[in-house]
Amino acid sequence: MPIFLVVCFFLVALAMRIMVVFGLFHAIIFPMQEYDSYIYILKALEITRGDWMPIHTHAIGWPAFLAPFLSLWGAHSLYENFLVGIAVHCIVSAAIVFPLAALAKKLELSRMATIATLVAFSVSFPLIVPENKFFIPPDPLFALLFLCGMNALYNFRARASMAIA
Repeated sequence: MPIFLVVCFFLVALAMRIMVVFGLFHAIIFPMQEYDSYIYILKALEITRGDWMPIHTHAIGWPAFLAPFLSLWGAHSLYENFLVGIAVHCIVSAAIVFPLAALAKKLELSRMATIATLVAFSVSFPLIVPENKFFIPPDPLFALLFLCGMNALYNFRARASMAIA
């Protein structure tokens, strides 16, 4: 699969996610404290200030991943930080295309099967639209790391079989 085609799918997936998620962002019912994303953003802001104490009710991985982006952006309001978190979510979610295409290549799927997989991922409604009251879900980070791990295991398996032969 040419890298140009994979980049095109990345851009389509990114555009779909940005349009849908930022479109739904206007549907948020305030107060924002009802949303899990609010807790993730607050914890990411705490991490940027050096407080690494874990949250008792939520995982710390997504806030730890978001913290450098919030620190680099340097926003002063919670609303701006919320938008940065959504943008990072969209980029990470769309970036899943790259390890997905690499895994499809390693599994030796046909070109049409690979394209169908990437199209299905790019326009997948459950992967774009977060569940109720959860506008910055940590699921894309898990999926990205999982697929990278699967690629690494497949590479390790291929090297081990070469070493034995």
